[in-house]
Amino acid sequence: MLIAPIGWARPVPIRPGQFRHRRLGVIVTAAAGPCSNLVIAAASFGVLRAMQPYTYGLLGTVLGILFEINLALFVLNIIPIPPLDGSRILYELLPYRQAAAYSRLEPYGPWILLFVFLVPSLNAAFSDLVYLLMSWFYGT
Repeated sequence: MLIAPIGWARPVPIRPGQFRHRRLGVIVTAAAGPCSNLVIAAASFGVLRAMQPYTYGLLGTVLGILFEINLALFVLNIIPIPPLDGSRILYELLPYRQAAAYSRLEPYGPWILLFVFLVPSLNAAFSDLVYLLMSWFYGT
């Protein structure tokens, strides 16, 4: 990713002017990605729990990985750093002046995101948040 844009997500183009309620439409559209990750994580966890005695095979491993990856993607996508979905949601929730100031952060967003994951303490905070959510699912 540092050399070529391989693996870097491309933003989905939307036309906010086409929404009946522009701000709400953008918020719902931006929240769709993280919510789908949460639904997939919950569904894979539900199937994993339902087949509890049989979770030691390949299917159990795949479901566990699917759960963990989608939970991590949920947490990642709600971080309010451009170009992540959380930044779109925050932008629409902010008053106009603050939103305009926040939008100036957009060109630096990928670099900020890279910095967050390269600094060990920030990376550990992200991991801790993912594990906290996982513990809520597991009930421990």
